[in-house]
Amino acid sequence: MAEVVERSGKSFTVIGVDTRRGSGPEGKRRKNYHGAAVASGGGAFAGALHKNILDCGYAGAITLIIAESTTASSLFRDASLDWVHLDARHDYASVKADIQAWLPKVKSGGWLSGDDYDAAQWPGVVKAVCDLLPGAEAWPTLQWRWIVP
Repeated sequence: MAEVVERSGKSFTVIGVDTRRGSGPEGKRRKNYHGAAVASGGGAFAGALHKNILDCGYAGAITLIIAESTTASSLFRDASLDWVHLDARHDYASVKADIQAWLPKVKSGGWLSGDDYDAAQWPGVVKAVCDLLPGAEAWPTLQWRWIVP
């Protein structure tokens, strides 16, 4: 994400929000995608998260907040952010809660987007996006975006 924003030529800060505890078993296969990283980190993968930020070369442009997504949204004023990209829990209720928490934080003309927009693998993501943002656009690489009116 930082690389994409950097190409715009604008000054930016990317703020990442993560629980650093993983999501547990998810999806049809009930796979725990972060289980190994959480286990090797003694219950959290904050070290791996920070190492990834350092390794990508954008440590000066990325700030990480360790919190639940909806809790972190309360740290920002309404209409204060240019782009919010959601990639947290993938069940319907969690995606709906994330959209409801973060949408007011995005400026008019800004983007609310998300990951894992795949009806077969992540039906809760697709249903929540369609229910709350019926004009959202599918985007390459299994993502979606909504331009805030």
